[in-house]
Amino acid sequence: MLQSHTVETGAQEIAASVLASAMIARERQRAARGQRPVLRMSFAKTLALLLPLWLLLEVGSDLLSEEQKRKLTARLTRSIPESATRPRSQPRSCPRAVRRPVSGWPRLRKNTYHQGPVTLTLL
Repeated sequence: MLQSHTVETGAQEIAASVLASAMIARERQRAARGQRPVLRMSFAKTLALLLPLWLLLEVGSDLLSEEQKRKLTARLTRSIPESATRPRSQPRSCPRAVRRPVSGWPRLRKNTYHQGPVTLTLL
């Protein structure tokens, strides 16, 4: 689900997602060489790092030189492996699956809506 409200910002958000995917793929390829577990590279964390840089480069495009832009991008690229997810401290106690509610509350099968005036009494 996009957070953007205009076509232009939506296109920028999609482009940032594609760029984050490419960066993650490159970092996972590096990780596959044995430096760290491949699946610890997080798309969500990479995107969270990339979006502020994207905004900075967009807003400051006339203030920053090409060299400064490259250095900022290189710093972000170096920080991606540092944001890798940590390994679990303990193995899972339960398999990953959907369970039924364990409480005594009845299951909601159909939403009900109440219309009309509401009367409150304060005691």
